Amino acid sequence: MRDGGILSCVHAETGDVVYQERTGATGQYTASPVVANDYLYLISAEGVVTVLKTGDAFAVAHQAKLGASVSATPALDENTLYIRTADGLIAFR
Repeated sequence: MRDGGILSCVHAETGDVVYQERTGATGQYTASPVVANDYLYLISAEGVVTVLKTGDAFAVAHQAKLGASVSATPALDENTLYIRTADGLIAFR
């Protein structure tokens, strides 16, 4: 994930680029991406959450604005995604 909302998918064994696409959420990215249940979760510093299906094809499943800035990497447990924003803590189940 690069600032500006550019995501690169690279084959782990060969280093070949599978795709490089814009997520539609510009700005800086300080939070690390996380994976859960075959989905990749990306959160921009502006608080835009982008959810992509994992795999060799670029597919945005969902995108939403949280309304607050985010700089921390989300935390996960068995069935909850926790996102610390500048204003508080959000839990998605």
